Amino acid sequence: MRILQLAYSLEAGGAERFVVDLSNNLANQPQNEVILVIIKKSTKVENIHYLQDVSPKVNFISLDCNSGLTLKAFLRVLQIIREEKPDIVHAHCQVLQLFLPSIFFPHIKFFHTLHSLPTICLAFKRLKWLYWLFYKNRILPITISETCQQSFIDLYNLKRVKTIPNGRSPIMTTCEYHAVKDTINQMKSDNGTPVFIHVARCNPLKNQKRLFSVFKRLQNDGIDFLLICIGRGYETEYIPKYRDNKQIRILGQKKNVGDYLAVSDYFVLSSNYEGLPISLLEAMSVGVIPISTPAGGVKDVIIDGKNGYISEAIDDRSLYKKIKFALENRGKIHREDVVKDYQHNYSMDICAKKYYQLYLL
Repeated sequence: MRILQLAYSLEAGGAERFVVDLSNNLANQPQNEVILVIIKKSTKVENIHYLQDVSPKVNFISLDCNSGLTLKAFLRVLQIIREEKPDIVHAHCQVLQLFLPSIFFPHIKFFHTLHSLPTICLAFKRLKWLYWLFYKNRILPITISETCQQSFIDLYNLKRVKTIPNGRSPIMTTCEYHAVKDTINQMKSDNGTPVFIHVARCNPLKNQKRLFSVFKRLQNDGIDFLLICIGRGYETEYIPKYRDNKQIRILGQKKNVGDYLAVSDYFVLSSNYEGLPISLLEAMSVGVIPISTPAGGVKDVIIDGKNGYISEAIDDRSLYKKIKFALENRGKIHREDVVKDYQHNYSMDICAKKYYQLYLL
């Protein structure tokens, strides 16, 4: 089976990390030929953040466009599908990219994974009827959680939608692990200091304003903790503000995220909206206990008090109370149980098998 995976780029992000993992896993099956196509220019470093992780078994192609939603991009996508002649085209970008190909190549099966809530993925609300038309007839929509699936049904009044929870290959530590461990230990006030980690780009949907407000309140309460933040976009607003704060450390973008997760106790999300964050699954793969707002598909993954903690509402007060509760009940959730839950439900092996079975239908 020839499978073409389509994405805007391989920049640092959950959907981009997912498409690399999925492509690699599918390419490991001898019956598959996998082509991973990105629309944006590969000459820009930010567009190929995960390129080094793409398997040699995957044929990587860049369409060298400046943007994903231009006439050139639409025509280049059409051209590459004509040239590669895949059996399957699976998009992880705007579904608009599949409209023309699904008309011109009726023999190809088209799939679109919505990596967030469907309302967020609907970029042009005036074209909702057009999205509905193609989802109903030519492009099979795939949501990444039960919450996202119900949101899709409510938005489009369509039940022609499949749900496959996101998967992630186990995140690995690197040769820098011991150096990272030493650095984090030096930041802690003592050996018993709990380490919280937040891995996300700075974005209003992730609501880092809430994150820092909550942890600043904990600090004012005299609670011992260390919060480390990894991701891009904090330079203007937050790094100057917390530069001298010994309990809140913003470290910027890192390629060796696994090293930092491995030395952390809790993974924290403060989001307003989520699909099913890959960063959450990465944390669970190494047993880091998640604490989150009940945003999107997160509440389909975290069972409060069993494999993590989830706040009652999406607001500052609820997240503050849940973090305090987690600290007061430290040790009641074991890392091994978090890892088992990941292995049974959210590994990439399980996820890729479900996608492959869907391709065969």
